[in-house]
Amino acid sequence: MKMNLEAHHLDIETAFLNRTLDEEIYMEVPDRLNTDETGTWKLLKSLYRLKQVSHVWNKLLNSTLKTLSFTQCGKDTCIYLYQLESVFIILAIHVDNMLIISNSKSKLAKMKLNLTKYFKVKDLGEVKFLLGIDVTCDRKSGSLDLLQ
Repeated sequence: MKMNLEAHHLDIETAFLNRTLDEEIYMEVPDRLNTDETGTWKLLKSLYRLKQVSHVWNKLLNSTLKTLSFTQCGKDTCIYLYQLESVFIILAIHVDNMLIISNSKSKLAKMKLNLTKYFKVKDLGEVKFLLGIDVTCDRKSGSLDLLQ
């Protein structure tokens, strides 16, 4: 809290759904589907529960963030960094949840807007709850409390 950073929480809606697949994947027609069709279907887009879907999502997210001038942290590949002169943004990713931290409120807002051009983003505002952890920020005292 010493730097009085902005920390916001974003959720990417349908991150795993409708992504373009890198390989040909076939599936059997589900039994519970009310259709006379039998046999197999060739999937054109990803579905939840596919083994490949996490890889496809990560590949898309990584290329998009690089397009937005982020660099991936070498030590932790779920952390992306953006810096322009004295302004910086740190983006931490867990599956389809993002914690976006910046020393510039206006640049943070602009980057969130940029992300909506690529993904359906649910902006949850200033972080209050993330990955099972309650987050309380008291700017007056300069404290940040985490409660699990």
